[in-house]
Amino acid sequence: MTHKILRSAVGAIGFAAALAACDSSSTQPTGDVNNPPKVTISVPGVNAANRITFGTPINITVTATDDIALLSVLAIATRDTAGIIAGGSGRITVTVIGADTTFHAAVGQFTKTFNVALDGARSGDTIRVAASAMDGNGASAFDSLKFVMYDSVPPVVRLIAPLRGATLKSQVVTDSIKLTATDSSGLTQVGYDVLSVVGGALVTRWTVQTTLSVRPTNLTQGFIADFDTLSPASRCAVTRSLAPPTRSCSTTRSSSSTRR
Repeated sequence: MTHKILRSAVGAIGFAAALAACDSSSTQPTGDVNNPPKVTISVPGVNAANRITFGTPINITVTATDDIALLSVLAIATRDTAGIIAGGSGRITVTVIGADTTFHAAVGQFTKTFNVALDGARSGDTIRVAASAMDGNGASAFDSLKFVMYDSVPPVVRLIAPLRGATLKSQVVTDSIKLTATDSSGLTQVGYDVLSVVGGALVTRWTVQTTLSVRPTNLTQGFIADFDTLSPASRCAVTRSLAPPTRSCSTTRSSSSTRR
Protein backbone atom coordinates (compact mmCIF):
# COMPACT_ATOMS: atom_id res chain seq x y z
CA MET A 1 0.00 0.00 0.00
CA THR A 2 1.57 3.28 -1.07
CA HIS A 3 1.25 6.77 0.28
CA LYS A 4 -1.08 7.70 -2.61
CA ILE A 5 -3.37 4.75 -1.85
CA LEU A 6 -3.60 5.80 1.80
CA ARG A 7 -4.55 9.32 0.83
CA SER A 8 -7.23 8.24 -1.64
CA ALA A 9 -8.71 5.82 0.92
CA VAL A 10 -9.11 8.63 3.41
CA GLY A 11 -10.93 10.76 0.88
CA ALA A 12 -13.14 8.00 -0.48
CA ILE A 13 -14.24 5.81 2.40
CA GLY A 14 -13.17 7.62 5.53
CA PHE A 15 -10.34 7.54 7.99
CA ALA A 16 -11.48 4.39 9.80
CA ALA A 17 -10.96 2.23 6.71
CA ALA A 18 -7.56 3.75 6.08
CA LEU A 19 -6.54 3.19 9.66
CA ALA A 20 -7.58 -0.47 9.53
CA ALA A 21 -5.07 -0.96 6.73
CA CYS A 22 -2.22 0.75 8.59
CA ASP A 23 0.13 -0.60 11.19
CA SER A 24 3.75 -0.22 12.15
CA SER A 25 5.18 -1.71 8.96
CA SER A 26 7.18 -0.90 5.85
CA THR A 27 7.27 -1.96 2.22
CA GLN A 28 9.71 -1.57 -0.64
CA PRO A 29 9.69 -2.40 -4.36
CA THR A 30 10.69 -5.96 -5.28
CA GLY A 31 14.38 -6.22 -6.00
CA ASP A 32 15.18 -2.88 -4.40
CA VAL A 33 18.12 -3.01 -1.99
CA ASN A 34 17.68 0.39 -0.32
CA ASN A 35 16.39 0.56 3.26
CA PRO A 36 12.75 1.69 3.58
CA PRO A 37 11.96 4.84 5.58
CA LYS A 38 10.82 4.78 9.20
CA VAL A 39 7.87 6.65 10.70
CA THR A 40 6.75 6.85 14.34
CA ILE A 41 3.87 8.47 16.26
CA SER A 42 4.15 9.66 19.85
CA VAL A 43 1.53 11.25 22.11
CA PRO A 44 2.60 12.30 25.63
CA GLY A 45 0.17 11.11 28.29
CA VAL A 46 -1.06 7.94 26.57
CA ASN A 47 -0.52 5.01 28.94
CA ALA A 48 0.09 1.31 28.32
CA ALA A 49 -3.66 0.67 28.24
CA ASN A 50 -3.98 3.21 25.38
CA ARG A 51 -5.86 5.72 27.52
CA ILE A 52 -5.22 9.38 28.21
CA THR A 53 -6.64 11.46 31.07
CA PHE A 54 -9.51 13.63 29.91
CA GLY A 55 -8.45 17.25 29.55
CA THR A 56 -4.82 16.44 28.72
CA PRO A 57 -3.77 18.31 25.54
CA ILE A 58 -3.62 15.94 22.56
CA ASN A 59 -0.19 16.82 21.15
CA ILE A 60 0.87 14.39 18.42
CA THR A 61 4.43 14.17 17.12
CA VAL A 62 5.18 12.36 13.87
CA THR A 63 8.81 11.60 12.98
CA ALA A 64 9.93 10.17 9.65
CA THR A 65 13.49 9.28 8.61
CA ASP A 66 15.24 7.75 5.60
CA ASP A 67 18.87 6.82 5.00
CA ILE A 68 18.89 8.75 1.69
CA ALA A 69 15.91 11.08 1.27
CA LEU A 70 12.21 11.23 2.01
CA LEU A 71 9.73 11.88 -0.77
CA SER A 72 6.56 12.49 1.24
CA VAL A 73 4.95 12.28 4.70
CA LEU A 74 1.25 12.13 5.56
CA ALA A 75 -0.29 12.21 9.07
CA ILE A 76 -3.99 12.32 9.94
CA ALA A 77 -5.81 12.27 13.30
CA THR A 78 -9.50 11.99 14.17
CA ARG A 79 -11.52 12.41 17.36
CA ASP A 80 -14.76 10.47 17.33
CA THR A 81 -17.60 11.36 19.71
CA ALA A 82 -20.75 9.23 19.75
CA GLY A 83 -24.23 10.09 20.99
CA ILE A 84 -23.92 13.76 21.92
CA ILE A 85 -26.05 15.21 19.14
CA ALA A 86 -29.47 16.40 20.28
CA GLY A 87 -31.61 13.32 20.71
CA GLY A 88 -28.65 11.16 21.61
CA SER A 89 -27.94 9.72 18.16
CA GLY A 90 -25.30 10.19 15.50
CA ARG A 91 -21.59 10.89 15.69
CA ILE A 92 -19.33 13.90 15.56
CA THR A 93 -15.92 13.32 13.98
CA VAL A 94 -13.17 15.92 14.09
CA THR A 95 -10.44 15.34 11.49
CA VAL A 96 -7.02 17.00 11.59
CA ILE A 97 -4.45 16.69 8.80
CA GLY A 98 -1.25 17.13 10.75
CA ALA A 99 1.16 16.69 7.86
CA ASP A 100 0.80 16.37 4.09
CA THR A 101 4.24 17.20 2.76
CA THR A 102 6.06 16.38 -0.47
CA PHE A 103 9.78 17.15 -0.52
CA HIS A 104 11.57 18.71 -3.51
CA ALA A 105 15.03 18.53 -1.97
CA ALA A 106 17.00 15.86 -0.14
CA VAL A 107 15.51 15.61 3.36
CA GLY A 108 16.54 12.68 5.51
CA GLN A 109 14.49 13.51 8.63
CA PHE A 110 11.13 15.19 9.19
CA THR A 111 9.35 15.95 12.49
CA LYS A 112 5.97 17.60 12.92
CA THR A 113 3.92 18.21 16.07
CA PHE A 114 0.23 19.05 15.85
CA ASN A 115 -2.76 18.89 18.19
CA VAL A 116 -6.36 17.75 18.19
CA ALA A 117 -8.78 20.33 19.57
CA LEU A 118 -10.81 19.36 22.65
CA ASP A 119 -13.78 21.66 21.99
CA GLY A 120 -16.90 19.58 22.64
CA ALA A 121 -14.84 16.57 23.75
CA ARG A 122 -16.28 14.04 26.19
CA SER A 123 -14.93 11.17 28.22
CA GLY A 124 -14.92 8.06 26.04
CA ASP A 125 -13.93 9.85 22.84
CA THR A 126 -11.64 7.78 20.64
CA ILE A 127 -8.56 9.34 19.02
CA ARG A 128 -7.06 7.63 15.97
CA VAL A 129 -3.78 8.65 14.36
CA ALA A 130 -2.20 7.25 11.18
CA ALA A 131 1.04 8.27 9.49
CA SER A 132 2.88 7.16 6.35
CA ALA A 133 6.25 8.01 4.80
CA MET A 134 7.68 7.26 1.34
CA ASP A 135 11.20 7.62 0.00
CA GLY A 136 12.32 8.49 -3.51
CA ASN A 137 12.62 4.84 -4.50
CA GLY A 138 8.98 4.09 -3.68
CA ALA A 139 9.61 2.26 -0.40
CA SER A 140 7.11 3.18 2.33
CA ALA A 141 6.45 2.86 6.06
CA PHE A 142 3.31 3.15 8.19
CA ASP A 143 2.43 3.66 11.84
CA SER A 144 -0.89 4.03 13.68
CA LEU A 145 -2.15 4.68 17.21
CA LYS A 146 -5.59 4.48 18.81
CA PHE A 147 -6.43 5.65 22.32
CA VAL A 148 -9.40 6.71 24.45
CA MET A 149 -9.92 9.82 26.56
CA TYR A 150 -10.70 8.77 30.14
CA ASP A 151 -12.19 10.90 32.92
CA SER A 152 -11.16 9.68 36.38
CA VAL A 153 -12.72 12.62 38.26
CA PRO A 154 -16.32 12.00 39.49
CA PRO A 155 -19.04 14.60 38.96
CA VAL A 156 -19.93 17.14 41.65
CA VAL A 157 -23.56 17.19 42.79
CA ARG A 158 -25.29 19.51 45.27
CA LEU A 159 -28.79 19.19 46.72
CA ILE A 160 -30.48 22.59 46.72
CA ALA A 161 -33.94 21.55 47.91
CA PRO A 162 -35.32 20.36 50.23
CA LEU A 163 -33.45 21.89 53.12
CA ARG A 164 -32.38 19.75 56.07
CA GLY A 165 -35.33 18.93 58.30
CA ALA A 166 -37.98 19.73 55.68
CA THR A 167 -41.01 17.46 55.21
CA LEU A 168 -41.93 16.29 51.71
CA LYS A 169 -45.27 15.01 50.48
CA SER A 170 -45.14 12.83 47.41
CA GLN A 171 -46.67 14.32 44.23
CA VAL A 172 -47.33 17.71 45.84
CA VAL A 173 -46.22 20.32 43.31
CA THR A 174 -44.91 22.70 45.95
CA ASP A 175 -42.71 19.96 47.43
CA SER A 176 -39.94 19.72 44.88
CA ILE A 177 -36.48 18.22 44.84
CA LYS A 178 -33.81 20.30 43.14
CA LEU A 179 -30.14 19.64 42.49
CA THR A 180 -27.19 20.94 40.52
CA ALA A 181 -24.51 18.77 38.94
CA THR A 182 -21.31 19.45 37.03
CA ASP A 183 -18.74 17.29 35.27
CA SER A 184 -16.00 18.35 32.88
CA SER A 185 -16.61 15.47 30.48
CA GLY A 186 -20.41 15.51 30.48
CA LEU A 187 -23.27 14.18 32.59
CA THR A 188 -25.22 11.10 31.51
CA GLN A 189 -27.67 10.66 34.38
CA VAL A 190 -29.12 12.57 37.34
CA GLY A 191 -31.60 11.55 40.01
CA TYR A 192 -32.24 11.06 43.69
CA ASP A 193 -32.86 8.38 46.31
CA VAL A 194 -35.32 8.47 49.19
CA LEU A 195 -33.83 6.77 52.27
CA SER A 196 -35.40 5.45 55.45
CA VAL A 197 -33.91 4.18 58.71
CA VAL A 198 -34.86 0.53 59.16
CA GLY A 199 -33.42 -1.38 62.07
CA GLY A 200 -30.82 1.31 62.62
CA ALA A 201 -29.60 1.22 58.99
CA LEU A 202 -30.31 3.44 55.99
CA VAL A 203 -32.39 1.67 53.35
CA THR A 204 -33.20 3.02 49.88
CA ARG A 205 -36.99 3.18 49.58
CA TRP A 206 -37.36 4.90 46.23
CA THR A 207 -35.12 5.93 43.36
CA VAL A 208 -35.81 8.36 40.51
CA GLN A 209 -33.27 8.72 37.68
CA THR A 210 -33.22 10.70 34.45
CA THR A 211 -30.97 9.68 31.56
CA LEU A 212 -29.56 12.64 29.62
CA SER A 213 -29.31 12.10 25.87
CA VAL A 214 -27.33 15.29 25.34
CA ARG A 215 -24.44 15.18 27.79
CA PRO A 216 -24.24 18.65 29.44
CA THR A 217 -21.25 19.66 31.54
CA ASN A 218 -23.49 21.45 34.05
CA LEU A 219 -27.14 21.06 34.91
CA THR A 220 -29.82 22.30 37.28
CA GLN A 221 -32.59 19.71 37.53
CA GLY A 222 -35.87 19.84 39.38
CA PHE A 223 -38.19 16.95 40.26
CA ILE A 224 -41.65 16.81 41.79
CA ALA A 225 -41.20 14.78 44.96
CA ASP A 226 -42.05 11.19 44.11
CA PHE A 227 -41.48 8.20 46.36
CA ASP A 228 -42.95 4.90 47.41
CA THR A 229 -45.64 5.20 50.09
CA LEU A 230 -47.80 2.20 49.18
CA SER A 231 -47.57 -1.49 49.94
CA PRO A 232 -45.59 -3.58 47.41
CA ALA A 233 -48.81 -5.11 46.02
CA SER A 234 -50.28 -1.73 45.06
CA ARG A 235 -47.28 0.35 44.02
CA CYS A 236 -47.87 2.75 41.16
CA ALA A 237 -46.06 2.80 37.85
CA VAL A 238 -43.74 5.76 37.35
CA THR A 239 -42.79 7.30 34.02
CA ARG A 240 -39.44 9.07 34.19
CA SER A 241 -38.20 11.49 31.52
CA LEU A 242 -36.62 14.92 31.26
CA ALA A 243 -39.97 16.30 32.40
CA PRO A 244 -41.13 15.75 36.01
CA PRO A 245 -42.08 12.09 36.56
CA THR A 246 -45.76 11.17 36.25
CA ARG A 247 -47.54 8.42 38.17
CA SER A 248 -50.59 6.39 37.18
CA CYS A 249 -52.30 4.43 39.92
CA SER A 250 -55.19 1.99 40.11
CA THR A 251 -55.48 2.50 43.87
CA THR A 252 -55.97 5.53 46.06
CA ARG A 253 -52.75 6.88 47.60
CA SER A 254 -52.89 7.58 51.27
CA SER A 255 -51.43 10.84 52.52
CA SER A 256 -47.93 10.38 53.94
CA SER A 257 -44.53 12.00 53.94
CA THR A 258 -40.86 11.28 54.16
CA ARG A 259 -38.03 13.26 55.65
CA ARG A 260 -34.60 13.87 54.08
